[in-house]
Amino acid sequence: MNQWKKNLYITWLAETICLMGFSFVLPFLPYFIQELGATDRAKAALWAGFLGTATPLMLVISAPFWGTLADRLGRKVMLTRAMFSGCVILALMATVRTPAQLLILRLIQGTLTGTFVAAVALVASQTPPENSGYSLGLMQTAVYVGSSAGPLIGGLASDAWGYRYSFLASSMILGLAGLLILVGVEEKFMPRENGASQNRSNKLTTAQTFPQVNLMILLIVLFFFQLSGTVVSPVMPLFLQEMPAPPRYLASAAGSILAASGLASIVSAIITARISDRTGYEKILFPLLLAAGFFSLIQPLSRTMGQLLFWRVIYGLAAGGVLPLINSLVNLATERDHLGKTFGIVGSISALGSGMGPVLGGTISSLLQVKAPFFFSGFMMILSALFLWAATILSRAKSD
Repeated sequence: MNQWKKNLYITWLAETICLMGFSFVLPFLPYFIQELGATDRAKAALWAGFLGTATPLMLVISAPFWGTLADRLGRKVMLTRAMFSGCVILALMATVRTPAQLLILRLIQGTLTGTFVAAVALVASQTPPENSGYSLGLMQTAVYVGSSAGPLIGGLASDAWGYRYSFLASSMILGLAGLLILVGVEEKFMPRENGASQNRSNKLTTAQTFPQVNLMILLIVLFFFQLSGTVVSPVMPLFLQEMPAPPRYLASAAGSILAASGLASIVSAIITARISDRTGYEKILFPLLLAAGFFSLIQPLSRTMGQLLFWRVIYGLAAGGVLPLINSLVNLATERDHLGKTFGIVGSISALGSGMGPVLGGTISSLLQVKAPFFFSGFMMILSALFLWAATILSRAKSD
């Protein structure tokens, strides 16, 4: 097996485990806040909001810094640093006595971790350009698998062991992920010397379509896609309450719908990555964005949970391939010795969109109605697709 493939599979496994560890604590975090003294539900909800925003907020600030450092010191060392930092921080969370102490540690977590950005930069720096779609598509599935399995296992663990022991379990999971990278991944890192560039002579059509000066286009599309994708997250349970179903089944119905959509996204990421390596990334990205927007517009028209489940799965098949394609285009349009910095910026923009989406969705829902965020999401994705199409045409016209 080629070394780049070996590194890819080990990094994928480690990052999947790592993201499981980070999301391990999400199901019981509001209950843990109540145990720490915020017994009033309104206060607990407020603290939960602060804690949910703290980590991505700090990631927006810290990701470009760590990415730039990765270009100087190596991507493997940055990834292991992030994973072992998370291991220590989650262990410390098991010892907190107040919500404020937990908030401080969540802020530190956002400052020192950002493992997915580091993992993508590591994989991108070693993957041949013609396999970029496959590698970065596979890495995106780590997000879907880890963020889906982590809360499920974490919820079961907290019921069996209690909240504090569950933090320790998540800490050990991150430690295992860090060891996998430390022992299993080989990186022959060569830093730039005397300002010399290690730029690739990439002759793929996609690289010519999106030259480095047009990275801003991809970042804009990325921001609005993440914003559009997360704007419905706070209103989904409320939308389900409007459908005919016994109240005691609402939680399980919501979980099933989200899990099914996540599974569809995994399938989409793998399939589109395989196809895009042969046909070109920009040729698939535009129709996927357009389809995701269209199926987002259809979802609020659902009258039963079965209908909503069906449209969420179709939406997941369209939306699941978008992020791998964006990452592939960014990779092909970036010099190797700037990959860390560039993907740091990508991670920052992604976190910003993901962090703003739920707040915006809750606001839109409170001002209009529960269905409104779905329509907003669909229109924003369609506008992003049209913007990408127009920018691509202008880019080709200038290069001719």
